[in-house]
Amino acid sequence: MSRYLILGSIFVLSLFLISGCSQKNVINGPKPFIESISPSEGGIGTEITIVGSGFELKNDIAITHTQQEVERYKKGYITLIESTDSTTLKFNIPELLGACAFTLIKENEACPAIGLIFPPGEYNISVVNINGESNALKFTLLNST
Repeated sequence: MSRYLILGSIFVLSLFLISGCSQKNVINGPKPFIESISPSEGGIGTEITIVGSGFELKNDIAITHTQQEVERYKKGYITLIESTDSTTLKFNIPELLGACAFTLIKENEACPAIGLIFPPGEYNISVVNINGESNALKFTLLNST
């Protein structure tokens, strides 16, 4: 029952964010670049700090499994992470990832309202915003205990 509640909440949030998003895909500055991710491993709920450059007010975090054979967990997103100084992003690792990078959705486009569950393992983390996608650094998702 709670999974349906979470997925329903994601759907409503997706509709709200998309309908309020009139941002056009116009390059405003340099492509994002990640210098460091701290910590480099952790479980669900872990607070992550990314330090780098080229971060916009709104950014998405792309999480990609490093193993090619894990097809159904290819890429998911933590969406609309704010950077007030263009060099730092802070977020917590959620249980579910979004299917789209909201910063790249054009006006009147929609994103499927799904939540992607990702298993423990090694992932590449990159930052996506209207200026492109950054380099990727490794993060290891540990088993939740």
